[in-house]
Amino acid sequence: MVKVNIFNYGKDPSLSDKPREAVTELYLKPEHKNDKLGHILKIIADTYIEMIEAERIETKWTTENLVNEFPFRLHLRQNIFPVEMPTDEEIEWELLLDSVALNLK
Repeated sequence: MVKVNIFNYGKDPSLSDKPREAVTELYLKPEHKNDKLGHILKIIADTYIEMIEAERIETKWTTENLVNEFPFRLHLRQNIFPVEMPTDEEIEWELLLDSVALNLK
């Protein structure tokens, strides 16, 4: 899903128009199991790294140039209230990962 979003180039209007603007958002509901999150994040990160490596081989660009051209931005959100606790307002925590801001090489 990350790769499809980054390489969408405006084909699907529900996804990013440009690689540099692509953001992948994951939203966890209270009933989702947090103990599976690390595995999901590892799959997403590994896929992104494989995508960058494949582009590096194909284009001969440096990894730094590719990370700048095809940044990895992941927003992870979760409602902090359990299912059985009704509330009028939704409070979320948010994790933002941005390869450009982190200067990943």
